[in-house]
Amino acid sequence: MKGHRAAWAAISLLLAPAARGEPADFFAQPSLTAGLTRIFNESDAEGLHRLLAPELRDLHPVPRLARTLALCRALTQDILRLGPASFPSMGARNVGFFTAEAETGLFELVIEVDGDGFVTRLLLSDNLDAPDQQCLVGPR
Repeated sequence: MKGHRAAWAAISLLLAPAARGEPADFFAQPSLTAGLTRIFNESDAEGLHRLLAPELRDLHPVPRLARTLALCRALTQDILRLGPASFPSMGARNVGFFTAEAETGLFELVIEVDGDGFVTRLLLSDNLDAPDQQCLVGPR
């Protein structure tokens, strides 16, 4: 029970700024991988919606995100863990790359954020170069 409480406390640290309408500094928060894993595994469309940049919230309302997360779950089933983030060695720190170990295999997770720390693009895929992506949240 004690470990359960600690896990929820870590997740709430990730989601608290977004719940208040404030940006989350994704790449500086130790609870990032736990929070994203929870969002994917529980298909938490509302939680993901709060993390999106304002222009994406209009393009991706909660029902649409729920469908996208269902497609993500069909691809991965449960995500067992997200590997450590890495960042480009040049330019702004606005892109994070993760390895997602899932029940069905290994995937890549790419997250782009704006200057305020809100998500502007999120892609979970086993082939980042594929023209059609079923687990993509971003501008059209």
